[in-house]
Amino acid sequence: MRIISGKAKGTRLKTADSNQARPTKDVVKEAVFNMIQNFPENSRCLDLYAGSGNLGLEAASRGAEQVTFVEIERPNCEIIKKNIEILGFDNISEVFCQKASAFLNSTGQKYDLVFIDPPYDSDEYDKSLQKLINQDCLINPAIIIVEFYQREKPEMDLDDFLILREKEYGNTGIYLLEYQG
Repeated sequence: MRIISGKAKGTRLKTADSNQARPTKDVVKEAVFNMIQNFPENSRCLDLYAGSGNLGLEAASRGAEQVTFVEIERPNCEIIKKNIEILGFDNISEVFCQKASAFLNSTGQKYDLVFIDPPYDSDEYDKSLQKLINQDCLINPAIIIVEFYQREKPEMDLDDFLILREKEYGNTGIYLLEYQG
């Protein structure tokens, strides 16, 4: 894994030596950031189910104002912290090692760029989208990127979102959503 573009372009990222995280492949990450173009610049980004922090760190490299990483697995949280340190993004990053639902229930922050990439077999997709709305965590407008296993598309209530794009990259599916509260 590496940073594709921006201030830290080309920097290799550390990853966990376990099966607890499924890093977004560079080709998928590049496609996602091509879809949203310059949107990361000056954004408040939330990387839910962050794994190694791959997507949030890319947003930081591309000019995000603030990046919040939420990851439940402690070894992954330590990897995120190491990657933040390597990239020098300490001043714009914070890491919460807790369940995404607990974080969303307690945060008072609002975000305009959100990455949702839970384990493919989880039921967290719709729960996360609904909590983002119900807990008033989204700036109007907000862009939400949802990554899923395309052969088992998760059930999600997308009534509050505009589907800007749906793409498949091998086994990975991506929804590019917009929220206009």
